[in-house]
Amino acid sequence: MALLFALSAPVAAQVNSCMHANGEILYTDQACASLGAEPAPPATQPRLASRYRNACARDFTALLIELSTAIEVGDVNQLAAFYQWTGLSTRAGYDIMDRLETIARRPLVDIVPLYATPEPVPGSLYYPPLDAHDPVGVRIEQTTENGTTPSATTLRLAREAGCWWVRL
Repeated sequence: MALLFALSAPVAAQVNSCMHANGEILYTDQACASLGAEPAPPATQPRLASRYRNACARDFTALLIELSTAIEVGDVNQLAAFYQWTGLSTRAGYDIMDRLETIARRPLVDIVPLYATPEPVPGSLYYPPLDAHDPVGVRIEQTTENGTTPSATTLRLAREAGCWWVRL
């Protein structure tokens, strides 16, 4: 029984941040050298690829800009940089990358913030007013590759270590 549990437990995969000679950042579970790249400089050093590439979105507006830029240029790795990978198994990570690649490939229409719906006051039909509070998710409005069929993906939001992250 313990053997089955050990085999089914998620395995922590190391994600390497690699940089190609042209400055493109790539996130992978493989060694950078095997992809013809070097380890990327730490986040405290400026990156060469683009001013939009950050390892952390400190505010919600920055996250929206980063997500929309990643989708508009079709860069799955830039989109993956803002995914909260904590606690995922290697297999789940590959599944998430496949889904993020689909998102990055589709034309972007809009990114809509989603807020929690307030619950009515018990015993009445009164809903408390919405305060300016943090969103709980974003809906990415796109079209499929044919450019006409609508598609929407909802990403949950999380705050960790002073940064905004997304999850499917």
